[in-house]
Amino acid sequence: MDTILPEGEIPGGVALNVHNFIWVIINDCTKEEDQNTFINGLRLFNQAIFNLTDKKFGELSPDERLTSLKSLFEDKSTNEDILEFIDSTKQIAIKGYMNSEYILTEQMPYKLVPGAFSYEPCKSINPNEKVNINA
Repeated sequence: MDTILPEGEIPGGVALNVHNFIWVIINDCTKEEDQNTFINGLRLFNQAIFNLTDKKFGELSPDERLTSLKSLFEDKSTNEDILEFIDSTKQIAIKGYMNSEYILTEQMPYKLVPGAFSYEPCKSINPNEKVNINA
């Protein structure tokens, strides 16, 4: 998760438990066939990374992780389940992260009814103001 959503000025994916969100979505919201593809891709992913680097993915440095992921995508012989696993993990992780309580309350405060009581048709943009891009 640190590779997709690393820690920085704000908490990363691990701190916001995005990995748990991924498992819930895969388990509860996908077809059995897609679940099997995901799990098979996970199993094959670990072995592919080990074959590529002689290390487990968790033992790699952040730069080595990115390099190995790029290598898997560039290699035409990479199993489709691995590519589907990586793609699904990335998409679901970003969705879970952007919809986490922290992001929606601290980074992009959500207004239930945008502009209902503070409508300003012409407003100067303040670069220091938190903005909810989804509103």
